[in-house]
Amino acid sequence: DTPNLCAGYYPKGTQLYGLDPKLPVEKKLREAKEAAALFELEALTLVEGVAEDLSQFPNGFFDAVVCTLTFCSVRDPEAALQEVKRV
Repeated sequence: DTPNLCAGYYPKGTQLYGLDPKLPVEKKLREAKEAAALFELEALTLVEGVAEDLSQFPNGFFDAVVCTLTFCSVRDPEAALQEVKRV
């Protein structure tokens, strides 16, 4: 049961950021980091927050944003899309 990193689709050395309203418990956090290492990803940084407010990241911070199982659960999808566009 590998955490959902969409791993295997990113080039080796990719740095990933995961965003979640509540950070996972230690076991899940450890599993995610182990999966990142297994797929030779450079780093996995998990951040607590919501898609509607990505203010902890500056404009243009990311090369790409991948959202899986996200927009069905955010409170304000339009605000989330604006933030994705911004970062």
